[in-house]
Amino acid sequence: MRHRTYARVAAGLFGSSAAFTTGAFAQELDTIVVSAERREENVQDVPIAINAFDAQTIDRQRIQEFQDLALRIPGFSISAFQKSRLNPSLRGGSSSLPSAGAEGAVGLFIDDQYFGGPGDFEVDLFDVERIEVLRGPQGTLFGRNTTGGSINVVTRNPSDEFEAIMDVTYGNFNQVQVRGLLTGPITDTLSGLITMSSTDRGGTSFNEVTGNDIDNINKASIRGKLLWEPTDDFRALLTASFTRRDETGIARDAIFLDDPITNSQLVDLGFVPDDEPRVVQQFDDGRYVSNQVTVGLRFEKDTPYGQFLSIGSFRSFDSDHAEASLAGVPIQVFSIGEPRQVTALQQEFRFVSDFDSPFNIVSGVFLYYSDEGRTVNATTTWDAQTFGGAFQAISFCPFQTDADFNGGVVNPGCLTNDPVTIGNQTVTLGSLFDTNGFRVFEQVETISVAPFAEATLELTDWFSVIAGGRWTYDEKSLVGGSDGAPDFFWNPDPGFRIDTSENWSDFTWRFGVTIEPTDAILLYATASKGFRSGVFDLARSDPGSLGVPVDPETNISYEGGIKSRWFDDRVQLNVTYFDVTYRDLQFFINTGPASLSTNAGEANVNGVELEFVGAVTPELTASFQWSHQNGTSSDIPPEAELTPGVPPAGTVPNTYIASLNYAKEMANGNLFTVDLDWTRKDRFGLEFNDVPQFQSEVRNLFNARVGYEFADGRWSIAAWGKNLANEDIVIYGQDFWFAFYDGPSLFANEDVSTETAQPRYAEPRTYGVTLRHEF
Repeated sequence: MRHRTYARVAAGLFGSSAAFTTGAFAQELDTIVVSAERREENVQDVPIAINAFDAQTIDRQRIQEFQDLALRIPGFSISAFQKSRLNPSLRGGSSSLPSAGAEGAVGLFIDDQYFGGPGDFEVDLFDVERIEVLRGPQGTLFGRNTTGGSINVVTRNPSDEFEAIMDVTYGNFNQVQVRGLLTGPITDTLSGLITMSSTDRGGTSFNEVTGNDIDNINKASIRGKLLWEPTDDFRALLTASFTRRDETGIARDAIFLDDPITNSQLVDLGFVPDDEPRVVQQFDDGRYVSNQVTVGLRFEKDTPYGQFLSIGSFRSFDSDHAEASLAGVPIQVFSIGEPRQVTALQQEFRFVSDFDSPFNIVSGVFLYYSDEGRTVNATTTWDAQTFGGAFQAISFCPFQTDADFNGGVVNPGCLTNDPVTIGNQTVTLGSLFDTNGFRVFEQVETISVAPFAEATLELTDWFSVIAGGRWTYDEKSLVGGSDGAPDFFWNPDPGFRIDTSENWSDFTWRFGVTIEPTDAILLYATASKGFRSGVFDLARSDPGSLGVPVDPETNISYEGGIKSRWFDDRVQLNVTYFDVTYRDLQFFINTGPASLSTNAGEANVNGVELEFVGAVTPELTASFQWSHQNGTSSDIPPEAELTPGVPPAGTVPNTYIASLNYAKEMANGNLFTVDLDWTRKDRFGLEFNDVPQFQSEVRNLFNARVGYEFADGRWSIAAWGKNLANEDIVIYGQDFWFAFYDGPSLFANEDVSTETAQPRYAEPRTYGVTLRHEF
């Protein structure tokens, strides 16, 4: 049975939903059981496009953070502004809104506990039994702000048999990782589990200014579970976990043209850009520290009619985020830190029927409360010799004319000691161009109530209909304001205070049909609606918009597909077509003089997704995935300065993913495995804009693993490598050209505004060896 478990990576390497059973046991594809419809089912029987990864795949592919998933799922991407802000995108659904109370279009659920904010995706994926990525809006069963899709993570539960596992990894950049698991019975009715993971890795970039490596990893996690089963029909599960990170800031590579910069501080430093992506020149290393505690209590009661569940949870998260450079240079042009604090409570009551009839239903109510705080601590220096100084002057200096601004220069009258009153303070005009600090703070309470139900009716042995709905009520209350120096970017009205609230409600639904002409073929068609509630954002450049919420976002999605097995379960082919239209698409954009959080009138993404898994021989399998996406938009607010028709963030025109997986049982019973995979993604936008600096692509990403497991199953060793071609993959961009050049330089060479960049890169080539022992 152990060899069957190892072989399940055949399809899971790239999120396929089947796996190949290796060795002398069989040649057909195995299956993965998922809970995408809140009940355990063969993934091939679920009328939803799903990428499923089982425990063996997660372990062998070292899927330890969500960035690892982004390169293994067609059409899925994650942009990462910094460690406290990740933005996953699926089928055009994304959100770069970073404010307190903002929730992404892709919802994260860990053991049914909701994590949805911009800082929630920096979690430690350890001891994971299964990851399910559901593509498209999940408006009924996973309806908490999931207009793009949802990620369902299931961690391991206690066992009534003793088991202990430990593995140790050593890799380049001095990576040392230790992970352990202990589970077994405590009494006849009580079982326990404790798992831990500790990772320490040096930085992947070198900061020439400080002489230190940065972009390191230093995290530790522990999770404990108690499972009480006093009777055959009742279970209670208590879960508690703690995760801590204490790391440097991130690295941003400053890229300039040969044209001389005009920023006087950099000129005085004799700053000379380099051509090394992993060598940076940041004024500071930065620091990110976070602590997260989660507690969950789950009750399950089986009855002749189905299962009743109560799922409650508590989460506390806080981060201390030192200001880090956004410009990647030795001076403090623009630095930002975003400490956050979150307290969240959740309770769901659910009924999953098991009627002895063609009709079954999943129904319940979801209750959610969160209290989230976010503080933007920023320091800026808008040099009067640059276009950034012209932006600062046109915002606050009465002497600056439109002609001055259009010329990209600061009027000399703005450099005097004359006083000017801005917001609740009086400053001198010349101080506008000093190094100035400010903060914007937000505290948002969210209350949400959502009853839901989804039913399936089997009209015949081969034809079924699906109908479901969820009504969501969200209320958000905001208290916030700003302090510090005036800044055109994020503090246009220093000293403002806001205390307001708003509520929204909507009904989302899902309808569909399934046709099963044979046991190996499923045809399905669905239509569904998604909803994401409104949000407040106080870090804006327009004083008139402060306290005005961004409107809710909705979408309508149509999906049709086939899931099929062929040639005695040796070949699997799944094909999906989808078309999704967003109304009031939420987005955030920096446009040089403006920081904008708003809605686009309409956006559309449609495409095709294909998954193939084939058993080439009893030892070798091949997997291939491809997705094609077309995206467009309309009715974009003119102040966003976007080209009409720009695709939503993360819309990847074409993604190609291929793998080969070899597993050979030796004559002595030992198991030898080789896993190879390759990913390519066309050029796409990391954000909802058409700025070249925010474009990314994956040309040729190669990963490999060679493993050897001894016949008794107690010892195994593996050598692995990721991003073997050492490709520099952009996961976030910046375009602070206006902080370095004046108007005449821009007008002499417009490439200044399109090629000056400060990108953040994904990890470079990493490799190592993992030794594992089961006691």
